[in-house]
Amino acid sequence: VAGHSKSAYGSRDIMLSSFKCDGTYRWSKLFGGSSDDVAAAVKTDSLGGVYITGYLASHFITLHLDSDTSWATGSSYKTLFLAKYDTAGNYKWLNMPESDTVGITAASNNTAIDMDVDGSGNIYLMTGLLPGSYAGGSFVVTSKGVYILKYSNNGFFQSNTKMQIGYTRIGPQGLSLKRDFTLNRYYVTGNGVGITSLVQNLTFNGTAMTKPLFIGAFDNSGTFLWKRENTSGYGTWFGRAAIDDQDRKSGV
Repeated sequence: VAGHSKSAYGSRDIMLSSFKCDGTYRWSKLFGGSSDDVAAAVKTDSLGGVYITGYLASHFITLHLDSDTSWATGSSYKTLFLAKYDTAGNYKWLNMPESDTVGITAASNNTAIDMDVDGSGNIYLMTGLLPGSYAGGSFVVTSKGVYILKYSNNGFFQSNTKMQIGYTRIGPQGLSLKRDFTLNRYYVTGNGVGITSLVQNLTFNGTAMTKPLFIGAFDNSGTFLWKRENTSGYGTWFGRAAIDDQDRKSGV
């Protein structure tokens, strides 16, 4: 990274790097183990917090958050992670929402999809979850779906919201999330036709998303409000939405 060497842990790791505004290298962190690890999103708050989420392949290997912390996974299949650093690169905390007894099926089906963070560091983590116990037993998922997990800037679980979104398969970055902190809404963008392995058979409130590009709105309780789709442009993709000061939405 900018001429600074990092030793890899496995076949594919996650790199988090920081640069000054003029492009000068500040620091970098390498996350992972001996298998494939995938990042989903990185966000910052206005208090010097840096948050990263994604997938760390586990099961009888040792995982690392650079030299800051490491642990032997043993028989566990926990994969979802949410970690915090500060802007100087100091490690703050690690959270893995799944239970210690999560099975092999969850390893390929539970996923961190995307997240948004407000200025105070409240984290809204969009996940795809199978039935089971999560966040240290704080809530139980009874049906497969997309859930927003809210955490404080100290890493404490606060609440969960089930979105009116269905799917058969979803992966990290399969959808993009933007929260409107003024109207307390969520905007979800992506590709609804299932032509990639990231998201397949997507539905909003039971209605199949069949067009190549879309944006959907959901209220604070996860209830579907509206959607807009295009009519052509296969092979294209909507990135994360942006919101202006009049709460107008744009997708790129």
